[in-house]
Amino acid sequence: MDYKELLEFNDYAMDLTIRMAHHSTAIENNPLSLAETISILTTEYIPREMPQRAFFEVKNYQNMLFFLLENLDKGQSVDSFFL
Repeated sequence: MDYKELLEFNDYAMDLTIRMAHHSTAIENNPLSLAETISILTTEYIPREMPQRAFFEVKNYQNMLFFLLENLDKGQSVDSFFL
């Protein structure tokens, strides 16, 4: 299954990804608001000047989720070695 397409065409999956990315990176002091996270993940538009780190934390979270789901789909076990 192509998870990038799933997120593109499934509003619930995209909403879940956005909220998880926002809250997971906010725990680590990422300054982006939920609205800015939405902008980055849905349109790749950067709404204001921000540290590169903040932008890439959100994009990397999305990429990690794609990677994780693709590997789970292939039967890969998720353990400490995988992570």
